[in-house]
Amino acid sequence: MGNLDAKRDWGFAGDYCIDLGTSILTNHGFKYYDEIKVGDTVLNYNPEKDCLEKDSVLKKILIRN
Repeated sequence: MGNLDAKRDWGFAGDYCIDLGTSILTNHGFKYYDEIKVGDTVLNYNPEKDCLEKDSVLKKILIRN
């Protein structure tokens, strides 16, 4: 049967990936990728609800080509 407690994020990468030159809105103003730490709170726009929502940073992954 497998692990019934397993969780998977099926989010689209394009919704989560940003250019390193893009600033991110946090509770403490705009910050860049290098300034944000796991556990920080970021603010995201939810177009379905037409409002800002708070999200916690769970993981940071930097991929360089």
